[in-house]
Amino acid sequence: MLSADCWRQGEDSKMEEFNSMYAQYMDHPIAQQPRPTIVYNMIMDKFYKGENKIAWPKSVRSKVGYILLIPLTHLQWFTIPNPMRNRNKERDESRENLYPVTLFMAMLWIWFYSGIIVWFSFDLTVACNWKFNVLPMVLYPFGIALRDYKKKVNLEQAMKEF
Repeated sequence: MLSADCWRQGEDSKMEEFNSMYAQYMDHPIAQQPRPTIVYNMIMDKFYKGENKIAWPKSVRSKVGYILLIPLTHLQWFTIPNPMRNRNKERDESRENLYPVTLFMAMLWIWFYSGIIVWFSFDLTVACNWKFNVLPMVLYPFGIALRDYKKKVNLEQAMKEF
């Protein structure tokens, strides 16, 4: 049977070990964020010019689409912070890190859109008296094809520029 003094000595040595490890941690220099590469800066300067994405469009067709999409685009613009703002200025330590908030808000919007798509496909399937596997086999691959087409267009634009 261990005595109380023996037990305390074991706890004291563990506490000393913890304190020394904590002191080493506190003395360690703060990690520095690496500077962006030249390629990264070229891409950001060429494709993300910082123009306002919700500015009033010039053509009539674009204006109609803009008015129809105002509820979605403006809500996203207000609720999702831009972590890339002030990217050309030196990093200010007092400025908050918005990446976690941006990621969380983007996940909420994706969850919202996914719910709308599932709700729409369910109601349309019931209304048309289809089997429940027909519409998802048509609608979801169409959405993926649109995404892949956008990636192809972006790649062609990048290949032309560089």
